[in-house]
Amino acid sequence: MRFCPNCGHRLEIVGKFCPECGGSLAESTSVPAQATSREETIKLAVSACDAGDLTGAARLLEPLAQAGDLEAMDLLGVVSSDAGDVETAVHWFTLVANEGFDYGASYAGTKALGPSGVDCNSVDDRQIARRYLTISAEVGNTVDQSVLAHLFIVDKDYDSAQKWWTRIIAEANPEYPGIVTEAQGNLEYMFQDPGYVAHVTARRLGDRS
Repeated sequence: MRFCPNCGHRLEIVGKFCPECGGSLAESTSVPAQATSREETIKLAVSACDAGDLTGAARLLEPLAQAGDLEAMDLLGVVSSDAGDVETAVHWFTLVANEGFDYGASYAGTKALGPSGVDCNSVDDRQIARRYLTISAEVGNTVDQSVLAHLFIVDKDYDSAQKWWTRIIAEANPEYPGIVTEAQGNLEYMFQDPGYVAHVTARRLGDRS
């Protein structure tokens, strides 16, 4: 594969002039320009991932990720999560989340839960999902904040559920008024739930002892 030395366009057929910019192809090269190289690397990595070649995708992304490319870092987190390497995925997702890249963590968390969503029966899968979703929730992803709260209710961690529903209400994201309203209703319902009442009572008794 050759590339235009003027604009970096990939050349399917090499002629005298680039079909993209019209420049001379007298010095066309088999190595893309730097910007195109980065773009081509990302595309190749995505294609490898889609084809199930996670090792190949990771190999392509690692140099860019190590150099600080945010998109590559996020994608490497996705590839790592698909490969079952939770620690590496969490590492990359955490680095990019504060830079506005919370898609990967959200995707991985949702995928870990599977088609059952918050009703996922696997304790291990719920735990993995919580690790991923906490990253995106911490940077303000309202949807994932809500999913986290429901996951904590499933595991009867009422304090954590209350934390996330309270934060949803406080942040009041105008893009998700329904989730904000739902959080308000869920808190009211939780306060009346026998399990929550028993939890609070036990905690108060423990504080007195």
